[in-house]
Amino acid sequence: MPQPIKVLCVDDNDLVCGAMARRLCPPLFEFVGAEPTYERLDERLRRDRPDLLVLDLDVPGSDALGWIRRTAPLPDRPRMVVLTGMIAGPWVGKALDAGADGVIAKSEDAATIVDLLVRAAAGENVISRDAARALVATS
Repeated sequence: MPQPIKVLCVDDNDLVCGAMARRLCPPLFEFVGAEPTYERLDERLRRDRPDLLVLDLDVPGSDALGWIRRTAPLPDRPRMVVLTGMIAGPWVGKALDAGADGVIAKSEDAATIVDLLVRAAAGENVISRDAARALVATS
């Protein structure tokens, strides 16, 4: 049996992190935890060695895009998928330009989110339907 996908979530919303922990469970996933900011994320990466990061853009006091931009070129980094409600305007394109491996709108249903996360962990670049619509609307 393949190893579970180790997931770490960065979101300041406890409800979102709790929902992720409940949905991303064995045997497919191992939810290794959540961080409310990007402040200690580098430390958590070294300690927990996740395969996949699920990142919110709208985290008070944090420069999510800067962190993604700084981390994207690193060797052996985890896959990075933005899961956000900030799909209006240029945010989807900015996340992809910064180096995210995908963008998923929080408005997508749970099954779609899980499917896209599995595909992202397998190496595919992903974008949800709502995020793609927002990207096309700003092009």
